[in-house]
Amino acid sequence: MRIFAVFVIALLVIFAPYWLYLPAILAGVIYFVYFVEGIILAFLVDLFYGQGFYHGLLFGFPFTILAIILVCLSVFIREKLRFYA
Repeated sequence: MRIFAVFVIALLVIFAPYWLYLPAILAGVIYFVYFVEGIILAFLVDLFYGQGFYHGLLFGFPFTILAIILVCLSVFIREKLRFYA
């Protein structure tokens, strides 16, 4: 399931507009534990559609930095929450 999701999100990053792949990356971070593939996919977004090396305070990789923060927060929040199946 995880490999299929990464493949689909990678195709969305390459071919779809941002309003489709950004929520897909966010959903992957929320749904999967330790979704570090989301960081790699966010880095691809920055490589394909970035503004250059230095853009303001985010050093040209805003989606990568945001994905790192989201993955770290999701790990921390998952430890605090209990999920009942």
